[in-house]
Amino acid sequence: MSFDSISKPFTSIEFTQWLALAALALLAHTLINCIYNAYFHPLSKYPGPKLSSVSDVWEIYHLSLTGKWPFAIESAVEKYGDIVRTGPNSLVFLEPQAFSDIHGPKRDLDRTFTKTPFVDGLGDEDDGLLWERDPAKHRRIAKTISPAFSANSLRAKDPTMHKHIDFMMTQLQEFGDSKDGTDLSVWLNWLCMDVAADISCGWEMNQLKNMINHPFLDSMEAVNFFVVLLVATKTYPLLAPFMALFTPWRVVRSIPRLLRELRKQVQRRISRRNSLEHSDYFEQLLPTNESILKQDHRRIRHMLTITGQLIIGGYDPTSFALNMMFHFLLRSPQALGHLKHEMHENFSSYEDIDTEKVRGLVWLNACLSETLRLGSAATHHSLPRLSPGAVVSGTYIPKGVLCRTSMFTYSRSSRFFYEPKAFRPERWLPEDHPWYNSMFSTDDHSAYFPFNIGPRRCPGREVARTMLRLVVVKLFWLFEVEQLSGQLDFDKDFCVYGMWQKPKLRVRLTKKGF
Repeated sequence: MSFDSISKPFTSIEFTQWLALAALALLAHTLINCIYNAYFHPLSKYPGPKLSSVSDVWEIYHLSLTGKWPFAIESAVEKYGDIVRTGPNSLVFLEPQAFSDIHGPKRDLDRTFTKTPFVDGLGDEDDGLLWERDPAKHRRIAKTISPAFSANSLRAKDPTMHKHIDFMMTQLQEFGDSKDGTDLSVWLNWLCMDVAADISCGWEMNQLKNMINHPFLDSMEAVNFFVVLLVATKTYPLLAPFMALFTPWRVVRSIPRLLRELRKQVQRRISRRNSLEHSDYFEQLLPTNESILKQDHRRIRHMLTITGQLIIGGYDPTSFALNMMFHFLLRSPQALGHLKHEMHENFSSYEDIDTEKVRGLVWLNACLSETLRLGSAATHHSLPRLSPGAVVSGTYIPKGVLCRTSMFTYSRSSRFFYEPKAFRPERWLPEDHPWYNSMFSTDDHSAYFPFNIGPRRCPGREVARTMLRLVVVKLFWLFEVEQLSGQLDFDKDFCVYGMWQKPKLRVRLTKKGF
């Protein structure tokens, strides 16, 4: 029998018939895959939304399209229990013990729950500190940069923070008391980005001075939605060709512009290695031998990646927490009254307000803890990690399963906190404090992880706390604040993609007379 006689039946099939066969094969493959995921997959015993048992569509929809991912996880956990299946190979855990099991330090690095590859590929092969997935490499990088966050190093950065905060107060005295008021959220964004860039690499963005977004901040906001699209294509590679359809042209232009601007500032900082006016994080990245940098292009790329991550890490969580703190205080007259009372008990003038004194304000710290409990910036994607094959909260989780632990859900759950969705700073006071309320005595603070734990714990947490304390005290010391925008509702008005999106907070600031 000749080859032609064998191949003839196939070559005679029309193109449309081939398409039908391909579609049928794809349908059969999808059906078989769905049946396996629903009934035979190792995670099939865990409850969750029906769609999540057969497909990642449920995750992608809430993570990439709605901007309400943390709220969706919270709802799913409340409905289905302590361990919820949110995708064919994904679980979310409620128990605080699960958080320790997944994110806590491991002596054996092979037992580490590693980061996912969702955001790698944003740069080159160097994933820096924030995106590095290899636990051993991350440990080496973290050890190198850790002196930048020591107590002495942070004290050296105090003058830089005060400089920017005081300048914002000066600007607000001139532009904050108009009839239409001003958008405080914009000022807080400018402040946090100016500080983050300055203490990271001595970069003066001057947004507070110019009262306009720097192109770097515009670029960051432009790629906000792009980040979750990238996560979606990493989950479903077949979606990659369609990514361009959902990526605005301004985002396409913003990414290279962002990288070019960052590279320029890094090179400028290297050239100023011996003439910087103040301390910054970049000091830890510079080698002692200056000539190394002229030939070591990989070292420069590493500096570029780390610096970008330090700026993003310094800007996004702090600006969100500040927005949240003012949001909660302005809608809580009693809490704000207690804060003003504590301020005037401890300070006699604006010049008295310094880092050490504000650190000791008990009520202010309670307001800070409560803000971080209700809206921690680190919670929005539930910190996904890949299981090495280990026990989580008493249950063995197979290798390769994507595990999430929703801090957002912990801290807003009635299982751990009384009146969990109310802003009640009293819950953080010592029992002998006159404003303490015993109704919060049963709160379980072990479910509170605002800065993560273990080797991935936020190294800039003390900088963030200092910023929040100083900004809040200095602003309420100088001004009477009247909210002009409508009363915001956190669950309805805030959403998150790569970063939290903050609604307008329009206020009128009236200078106090002393």
